[in-house]
Amino acid sequence: MEPSPDTSFGLSIEDLKRILDLSSSISVGLGVDEFRHKVLTLLMSMIPSHSGNFFLGDREAKSINLASPYTIGIKDQALRAFEDYYQYLDPFFQRPLNQPGVTLLSEIVNQEKFLQSKYYNEFLKPQGIYHQMTFSLCVGHRLVGVIALFRSSDQSSYDEKEKQKANLMMPYLANGIERALIFEHTARKTWILESSLKSHGSPGFFVLDRDMRMVFMNDNAGLLLDQKDPTFAGESVVNTRGRIDLPEKLGMVCKQVAATADKRSEKEMEHVYWAGPEGRPLSAGINVISGHFLGQKEYFIMVKFGERYGTSSQNTSQIAKQYGLSGREVDVVKQVVKGSSNADIANNLFISIHTVENHLKRIFRKMGVKNRTQLSFKLGEWLPDEEE
Repeated sequence: MEPSPDTSFGLSIEDLKRILDLSSSISVGLGVDEFRHKVLTLLMSMIPSHSGNFFLGDREAKSINLASPYTIGIKDQALRAFEDYYQYLDPFFQRPLNQPGVTLLSEIVNQEKFLQSKYYNEFLKPQGIYHQMTFSLCVGHRLVGVIALFRSSDQSSYDEKEKQKANLMMPYLANGIERALIFEHTARKTWILESSLKSHGSPGFFVLDRDMRMVFMNDNAGLLLDQKDPTFAGESVVNTRGRIDLPEKLGMVCKQVAATADKRSEKEMEHVYWAGPEGRPLSAGINVISGHFLGQKEYFIMVKFGERYGTSSQNTSQIAKQYGLSGREVDVVKQVVKGSSNADIANNLFISIHTVENHLKRIFRKMGVKNRTQLSFKLGEWLPDEEE
């Protein structure tokens, strides 16, 4: 007796092979959009549909991120209309999305009333959509994605056998998009590191996300933050090594910057200074960096810090000796760390702006920096003289 081509779940042997192929592709580092393309293509062939979309979960992991859809057969104009208005009429949005499962449109609406609704007649009908199957992909109760498949009125409705088939694939799809997101997150961390290094100059730096989680930290920052210091009794952040305490002042400012990140310029710098172990003077510069990931803008908090040289006569003498600076170049450096403009330096030192510019060029070359910001970071000093 020949084996049945169908399993008890309504999946053919060929379907199972395709699911296994998709599962194996998860481990090869697919990006989010590449994975979504594979998933939609597979689903629309296994559960015949004329169009479909695949949204990601939003930041709170309870609804979807409308700014990052991946679609097949859906026009951009319809996506914009959905984001602007029709999402509020969508019956699927009237119920929690962060509960895993497959749902048919016919299960949640009164069909007769629905066909009279504004949502159907103004939005779905012009797209030729009559039947809908929606997958809520969750890891625990955290929504990682939502898939919708569509059929026209000329096609048969999605049936129970197709729903069983879809439910069987749910764990594979949720696991796949989770791994793809992790892959993208790793790429994001690489971008952050590269962005950080473009303006390096301070001995220690680390990056936080807006939820005060550690995204990246270099070795020098790790050594400073790992010190058991009674002043490190402020905000705690989490990284792969567990919780790390920040100095109280630094933690407070980081939290303030994170809360207002979307309103800040990336050039806007907050400054903090405090006494570290054994009274060592420490200082930090804090600013926002941003970039677009998965269709939405993300903000991160860059913290660069280290010991302050200060500008006392003893410290400036050490700076001059270390970098071979002349007395006048040291005077210019002292003015730069105060935040003085070229015009202010010229007035304060009774020299021309042209002379100031020449001094700065020589200072930059000797100290291996490209601009005033890097110079300040290299000195670990963003504040006026402590003697004043």
